[in-house]
Amino acid sequence: MSLNYLLQPNYYKDISVEQLDSIFVDQWSRPNNSRKIFEALDSYFASIGYGDQVIQKYYKTYWKYYVWCTWNSLNTIDSNRLAKIIPKQFTTAFAMNIKVTDKLFNYIYYTIGDGKLAISFYRELRNNISSENSYINSFIKKDGYRISDIYSKFKKDIIMSTIEKAELTAELKRQLFYIHESYYSLTEEEQKDALYRFLSFFDLLINVDDIVTLVLRYTEATDNPDIYLDSPVEEKDIVDSENVTKSTAVRYDDIIADIRKQFTFDSEDQTPDFGVVLSRLDEIAKEKNDPAIAELYYFDENSGKFKWNINN
Repeated sequence: MSLNYLLQPNYYKDISVEQLDSIFVDQWSRPNNSRKIFEALDSYFASIGYGDQVIQKYYKTYWKYYVWCTWNSLNTIDSNRLAKIIPKQFTTAFAMNIKVTDKLFNYIYYTIGDGKLAISFYRELRNNISSENSYINSFIKKDGYRISDIYSKFKKDIIMSTIEKAELTAELKRQLFYIHESYYSLTEEEQKDALYRFLSFFDLLINVDDIVTLVLRYTEATDNPDIYLDSPVEEKDIVDSENVTKSTAVRYDDIIADIRKQFTFDSEDQTPDFGVVLSRLDEIAKEKNDPAIAELYYFDENSGKFKWNINN
């Protein structure tokens, strides 16, 4: 009987939101029901649309469940289907403090597992997000940013001044967490971390095309050497470390210093432009015929942050 509250939206009118939350937690924990819940919610929102009024109506209940279900069952969702779902709800996922990029990387590595399919999925997702007309927050429409607006702004950020970029970041924080913070009880520090991941996600979409290489590096950094993602890169394109000679040797600290000048890093060496930094290091590694350069900036699993590899 309780399951019907989740399979038939609007069925909960005789109970409180708190009671419905309890039912969701209980029913989702049952393996035979979790898939049914996702399918029912996905079908429901696909049928009524993802409009602002719909999201506002169900934000505390079915929309929240739908977003949570999606990101906690990625491995069961077909990539073509997922590329259409994510653009509709990823901003809510960030507002809920879901680690979107980490989950996507794991999905590409473990679930897709094929380099060419991974690139196809990533490019379709990027294209869908870049043209998504939804507001980043359904509760802010006057002066609110649409997802496609943000994509365009960050794609052109090389012509933005530091002040303009800072103002845009502050406004994005306000819009992303407006109303949502009271729903999801995020602390100021959690909001800061979620905003950083939100900005980094757009940086990834705009500046990284070779998603396979980045996912492989991420997975290696998070200690999963036993799973293999077939890369579409040809053997002839791989740098042979044995060919590195003294004539191409470079001072790694000079490269790090140059990268620091080109991009903005905080006191903990974190940058929202990490995707561009990694791509630039890959380029330099190929130019200098030294693969170690590509590892100068890496993701440290223990700290959950990027670090400079000063031991190279």
